[in-house]
Amino acid sequence: MNKVVKRLAALFAVCMSIMFSNVAYAQEPATEETSLDSVVIEDINSARNGVVQVNYVYIDDDDKTHIVKGGTGFIIGDAEKTEYVLTCESNITVDGDTKKEAFKYLGIPKEKNGDYKDVKLEVQVVAASDVTVEARVIATSSELDLAVLELSQPIHTRAPLSIYTSEDGSVKDLPYEIADKVYALGFPDEVIFETNEKYYSNDRIAMTTGSIANIATIDDVLLIQHDATVGKNNCGGPLINEDGKVIGMNVIRKDGDYFCALDSTEIIDVLDAIGVEYTKSFYEEEVVALASTEASSTGEEVVVPVKEKSPMPLIIVVTVICVLLLGVVIYLFVSMKKDEPKKKERKKKGLEPEIKPFNPENIQKTTGNMGKAQDQGTSLLDSNKDSGTTVLGAAPLPKKVVSGTLIRKRDKKQELIDKENFTIGKDSLHTDFCINDNSAISRTHAVIRVMQDGVYIEDCGSTNGTFVDDKRAIAGQPVKLSDGAIIKLADEEFEYRI
Repeated sequence: MNKVVKRLAALFAVCMSIMFSNVAYAQEPATEETSLDSVVIEDINSARNGVVQVNYVYIDDDDKTHIVKGGTGFIIGDAEKTEYVLTCESNITVDGDTKKEAFKYLGIPKEKNGDYKDVKLEVQVVAASDVTVEARVIATSSELDLAVLELSQPIHTRAPLSIYTSEDGSVKDLPYEIADKVYALGFPDEVIFETNEKYYSNDRIAMTTGSIANIATIDDVLLIQHDATVGKNNCGGPLINEDGKVIGMNVIRKDGDYFCALDSTEIIDVLDAIGVEYTKSFYEEEVVALASTEASSTGEEVVVPVKEKSPMPLIIVVTVICVLLLGVVIYLFVSMKKDEPKKKERKKKGLEPEIKPFNPENIQKTTGNMGKAQDQGTSLLDSNKDSGTTVLGAAPLPKKVVSGTLIRKRDKKQELIDKENFTIGKDSLHTDFCINDNSAISRTHAVIRVMQDGVYIEDCGSTNGTFVDDKRAIAGQPVKLSDGAIIKLADEEFEYRI
């Protein structure tokens, strides 16, 4: 008991030293804060160059343009071929009452029946100053409040933005998450007839900042809820991350205290359906994998920037463990002190039981019917020896079933497959075989399943794929493994042996 207490006390001391070292680390000043901030600002400023003003206009008989209303949009596509603009549908449409007020203000005459005849309305995108480019509406969605516009010609002083999403458009592996910093881009004020018929230049683009509060489906639409202010001045504009990549489009919608943006997966579903070309950025794993492949052919070293995470969660965990260990030490110490007088009293009275060492010769081996009784948990008593040793429940202990071995080609290390469902990936909390030294491996990459007719491997929707003998496995479809099969998880190669 004394040894146990001493060991626990030593472990407690180690935990405390780790905790204080992490606290000291957390309190060290950040030496690269300025350079990181400058990089973020540069990326955000670059994203501003893809934001444009979208106007819904009336053209009179003298070909003079009058703004009915305007809003924010952003450019996607190919600057050398066709450029498109994404904006809110509500930015290029007006309800009946607003239209009547606008037409009255603009002096548009009515016909005898009270209708307006041959009123020329267009959608235009501001290129520079009051120079505009005509835009054709190719798709709209009232449910998403999304409009896709095709420009009549590229705007060469602006740059299309990249949409940041998962590689396959899946909402389960989005490259952004709750608490990430976000920025909403737009213009200083709402553009509307009578009060603010302005053409905003690129240097007037305004930005609000915030963080992601939630990513949730509301009324069958996936929305990013955040606290960067959104209004009629910047709805239809992009919601970007610190790298200046578009993760959503801001809409006039609130959920409680939070503003909303249409998630990138909803946007790319529409763009893919109507065949619009755009630039898409994948999850960082894909970028690292491609960079690694390219570097391997040139012999260059790949350096991937990694964001430092706060050590605070580790400090909390270590603190909790230390408190629990301290409680165990105190409990054992108190219990030991309480039991000490009783032990002394039992020794005096001769009541302390004698513990005999285990002797395998005291166990009688039986055959025949007694062997059957042994399987049923029957006690076997040694009739020849006088030691009094009894074996209860003498059925053999269950053994782990090993269904093969994975041999890693890189370092020849072997990993036993000792479960019916043997999970492989880089997430140490949710996998049986953790590969944390290869960034091309997904968090939960694949699972090896032991079935009645053999051993199978199944891809879990990984980014860089699972291959068996150079054939890519389809996610969710098991592939049977034979002795000597070559398994590739992304660019990590294994040999399966039975």
